[in-house]
Amino acid sequence: NTLLNISFIHYRQDLLDKTIKDVENAESAINFIVSGLEIPADAILAFKEAAERGVKIRALVQNIEETSKDMFRNWEKIGVKVKCFPNMEARIFIFDQKVVYFTSYDPMSKNIAIGTRFEYIPYAALMNDIFEEKWLLGKSIYK
Repeated sequence: NTLLNISFIHYRQDLLDKTIKDVENAESAINFIVSGLEIPADAILAFKEAAERGVKIRALVQNIEETSKDMFRNWEKIGVKVKCFPNMEARIFIFDQKVVYFTSYDPMSKNIAIGTRFEYIPYAALMNDIFEEKWLLGKSIYK
């Protein structure tokens, strides 16, 4: 599809609702940069089921100080590879190099997530290249 499909994100719950649908439809890869806030059980289940379908899932987490090590262990148990990365004040999700989300992340207002969901392969591929660069620079959570 060469047309640009755009939708808008207005707050963190909106982001969670939309990304869960994309996780459920993912076929090969999900890469994301997130704040590190705890996520609800339905989101964890969607990621677990995606990993069980063979979807490769990797997360760069920005604020590991505010997140329990148990959450990271749980992510790894369900098949998500996790590294930490300095705060970029953004949340970014890339699904199958087809769909990309860009949303804000304000450490002082964590439930705010103003942003955009693009269903456009050129944008997703470009953001995935950037994710790959950041992934190489990411650090182990357990060091």
